[in-house]
Amino acid sequence: MGGNSHFGARLLRIRLARFGRRNLPFYRIYVANSESPRDGKHLEIVGTFDPIPQIDNNKHLTLNIERIKYWLSVGAQPSDRVAYLLGRAGVLPMPPQRPSFKMPKNPEKKYTKYAKAQRQYERMQAQGFAASGLPETEE
Repeated sequence: MGGNSHFGARLLRIRLARFGRRNLPFYRIYVANSESPRDGKHLEIVGTFDPIPQIDNNKHLTLNIERIKYWLSVGAQPSDRVAYLLGRAGVLPMPPQRPSFKMPKNPEKKYTKYAKAQRQYERMQAQGFAASGLPETEE
């Protein structure tokens, strides 16, 4: 059979599985095959994340850093959100942040509908049209 040595190799992911109830999420950070479902079979739970601030106004993150470093060393890839959490914990460097909104091409050129209508009205007056849209006549 020979051939590709990567054939049959699994891509491992470190990702989140959602638990809890409606409006009160709780996540387990686990290692699994990339093709398994979100809440499906996993190889190992390596941490938890509670995104709802508790009495102390903190979001709680617990990590088994030794096991996470092991799984990263054997080729496991963290999901975007887990990479961010690991960056905040100092396990990985912080991933680059993507802009959360589209930047305008020319920020100085912010025109409102009113300003556009005003410029169009001034242009029409300069061309000799009255406010009614008809050419002005001199008597």
